[in-house]
Amino acid sequence: MGRLFNAGDRYSIKQYESQWSKAKLAGDTYGMQAAHDAANQVRLKYADAVKRVDFVNGGSSYVSKTNNVTIQEKDGLISETYVKGEIAVSLIANVGLMAKIQGGQLEIGFSYGTNGKFGASCSLTGGVSTSYGGKVVNSADIGSSVKILKFGIAEQKFSIDTTTGNWVNIIGAGIGVSTDFIPFNGEAGLSHESIFF
Repeated sequence: MGRLFNAGDRYSIKQYESQWSKAKLAGDTYGMQAAHDAANQVRLKYADAVKRVDFVNGGSSYVSKTNNVTIQEKDGLISETYVKGEIAVSLIANVGLMAKIQGGQLEIGFSYGTNGKFGASCSLTGGVSTSYGGKVVNSADIGSSVKILKFGIAEQKFSIDTTTGNWVNIIGAGIGVSTDFIPFNGEAGLSHESIFF
């Protein structure tokens, strides 16, 4: 579920994000945890549940608004279906906007990086995502996509977080349009994904 924070809560979230970043630079996982948990308390004003990452022990879970306890564990190897809409432009460097529903949660995000591709695309795909260790933010990626007939797309991508070692592999198919110059397009690169909500 998307959230529109009021000005005061937006300011609070930014402050907690800043505290989290400073703690991360210092290698202070307890400080990271405190800032993340405080930001989640603000997020719970706008959502029934939020994702809680455990920076001290690893793994993640969902915390509910009603009782503030874990309602769904997300440790270890997880396989979930996903549906994703994406618009991307690539000229060796790439930027993209993405909306994804996975595990009952909507994420809207922005990504940028390098992938060696040339062209633009707009797609709606679905498939299976297999991950280990939690969210992948700063990643090294390798993957490929294949055009099928005029509007079909098959995709595969493996990403590993260069900071945490968390990884995710997706295999899917869907529809879309693409101006990539060749029908089969492999990619390898580095990327960063920012999730708005």
